[in-house]
Amino acid sequence: MLNIKRIYLQGMLIFLFTGFLFNLQSQSLSITPKPTYMGKITIGSSATRDVSVFNITGSSVNITSIALTGTSASKFVINNNPGTITLSPLQELVLKITYTPTAMGMDLGMLEIKTSSQTFTDSLIAYGSVVLNNIITFERILGTSENDSGAMIRKTNDGGYIIVGSTTKPDENYADAYILKTDRFGSPIWSKIYGGQYIDNATDVLVLDDGNFIVVGTSESYGTGTNDVYARKLNSNGDEVWFKSFTTTYDEGCGAIINATGGGYILTGSTKNTADKSSNALVMKIDVNGNQVWKKDFGGNGGENAGDILATNDGGYIFSGTTSDPATGILDIYLVKIDASGNKIWEKSFGGAESDAAGAMTATSDGGYILGGYTASYGAGSKDAFMVKIDANGNQQWYKTFGGVHSDGFGRVIQTADGGYIGVGSINAYFSQQFIFDDLLIVRTDSQGNLIWQKTFGGEKNDGASEILSSGDGGYVILGGTGSFAPKTKIYLIGINDDGNITKLENENEIKAMPTDFNLSQNYPNPFNPTTQINFRIKEESFVNLSIYNMLGERVSTLINGNINAGEHSKIFDASSLASGIYFYRLEITNLQMSEQKNLILTKKMILIK
Repeated sequence: MLNIKRIYLQGMLIFLFTGFLFNLQSQSLSITPKPTYMGKITIGSSATRDVSVFNITGSSVNITSIALTGTSASKFVINNNPGTITLSPLQELVLKITYTPTAMGMDLGMLEIKTSSQTFTDSLIAYGSVVLNNIITFERILGTSENDSGAMIRKTNDGGYIIVGSTTKPDENYADAYILKTDRFGSPIWSKIYGGQYIDNATDVLVLDDGNFIVVGTSESYGTGTNDVYARKLNSNGDEVWFKSFTTTYDEGCGAIINATGGGYILTGSTKNTADKSSNALVMKIDVNGNQVWKKDFGGNGGENAGDILATNDGGYIFSGTTSDPATGILDIYLVKIDASGNKIWEKSFGGAESDAAGAMTATSDGGYILGGYTASYGAGSKDAFMVKIDANGNQQWYKTFGGVHSDGFGRVIQTADGGYIGVGSINAYFSQQFIFDDLLIVRTDSQGNLIWQKTFGGEKNDGASEILSSGDGGYVILGGTGSFAPKTKIYLIGINDDGNITKLENENEIKAMPTDFNLSQNYPNPFNPTTQINFRIKEESFVNLSIYNMLGERVSTLINGNINAGEHSKIFDASSLASGIYFYRLEITNLQMSEQKNLILTKKMILIK
């Protein structure tokens, strides 16, 4: 991850290192994304991404060949290679490229498109990861060719996952509900799009014992209000079994769904169908066929909503959301306990002098709950990630804040097997007058919310997470969104181990044999011109190769190639002779103390700007 992530010349830099800025005016094809990042994919699985080739001129372009080259070209396949094709003015060709790793580590390829006048290229970057201690880890970019977002992920009965959210169809400016089913490696199995003539989304999904699904969300296309709550039952292949919308005069929206005590389902959300037309929290019950059983609203004259809802041991429910002061609009956390019929038992709100919100709620092993959200009242900045522990009666036991001086927040916090907590969300990684960009944030704490470790994922633009769940094998699966790896937003799906990492070593024996105290730091400064410092640490005497590679996988410089003693080491890299662009520096360590020498390879990215 770059310390200074956001470079407004990024697109120009990519043109530079792929070698055709020299003739920009004659360019006739635009290729996106550029470069194409395939993710970190588990060996035994594969990943497919769309690459758009667009004729941006007013005349036809004759493509004479499309091929893959580079050091790892054999691991990439163009599924729909047309060979030769003529693109009319403003015509798009979408290539589906599949990456299948065969070993751990980085793979580089090159998409080469030749026309009758020149050659256009796009770099392909991917990594192979492995299953270690039965924990599957990966990093994937999923979705359609348009803008996509994921709102909820659940584990399915076959060990895979189902994701619900929204997508925008080509040539349309409104969203539809998007449902995506994956296997246990995060690889898509099927996807479905549901919607009408206006805006529709999916916010939650319930996995039934028979493998079917209940999807809920908000729709402008159906019902009588501007927005209405709906429920849709799907079979295990994503085909619709039934659909129900709940008509209202004014706006209503849906947040979550759970199984109801005694059968049926409980939905939460918000409603403006109240006497004063203010937004109130909404809870409703439907039967197994989607028919409304009862409907309740909660709140005052400000604005309330209900996010998560959980069943309680006494047959009732507790839901979390936000409430706002009608005079100031300042938000507080809102908790309401109701009985099995939806009658209020108690309600509570808490927060500070500024806005605080924590709609995501998870039950804990002591009978209480953990909330995740953001706070502007406490912490170090404008908003900080907020973790709040409450007991079974809704009393606050403790809270913790995480983040920096700008806006950060949690989408979800869950309890770990050791009684601690792990939360995901976003953290501001770059802030300026022109740009504000976030990274995906993962925080691991002990049972009292004290920080154990913090990790970030993402690229050069906006990335964040909304949900995390246990994968059932000792790891976790994170659902988020990314704007870094495609021209349009995509679903970001990450599988991590208990340490928050994606495993890239070859096997368990190798991990046990290799010394653990090896580290390759991010170069500084980065971006740089023309020199930068690379620091690394090795625990024992080792044979070390530290080399620099360009985007084609070609070695452009070797800084170290020999035996190095244990300790901290530093090398200055002088790139005076190189062109601006993105480069990779790779540290390969061979442990000399082992009877069978094993290699550890660490790789990081850096940007040269001249």
